[in-house]
Amino acid sequence: MDSLYELTNEYQEALSVLEDLDDEAVRDTLDAMKGTIEVKSINVAKYVGNLLASATAIDTAMKQMSARKTILENKAKRIKEYLKKNMEINKIYSIECPEFVLKIVNNPPKVVIGEEDLIPKKYKTSKVTTTINKNEIKKALSSGKEISGAKLESSTRLQIK
Repeated sequence: MDSLYELTNEYQEALSVLEDLDDEAVRDTLDAMKGTIEVKSINVAKYVGNLLASATAIDTAMKQMSARKTILENKAKRIKEYLKKNMEINKIYSIECPEFVLKIVNNPPKVVIGEEDLIPKKYKTSKVTTTINKNEIKKALSSGKEISGAKLESSTRLQIK
């Protein structure tokens, strides 16, 4: 079966070749070819729908797996903390077995900020963020105002309902 691309080329070629035929013959020929292109286009659109459905199913599965991953990680964290707490209560700081070693170790010191306002300026860094308000630019351009560095641009898309 011809691809949509090939059918489109054949249709365009037929337009130029059929100029010498009477209107009825031209219309019948083009209608038949148009029907083939429409059927092919419908099938391509169905395929697009299947691809999008598969992508949605994958997205749903990924969200479910991510939620399950988080549950397992949190459970492992709780059990690890339970194990650490019980080792500390019993003053057991190291346990060895053939597969691994359990050891309670000191973490490096970390900074804890109580009140940011009390921290001297020399320990603070300011960050400035600039954002462009595209909605306001669109309103201004739509009303006829010129804005250097910006323009309105239109495009098309295929809608499948």
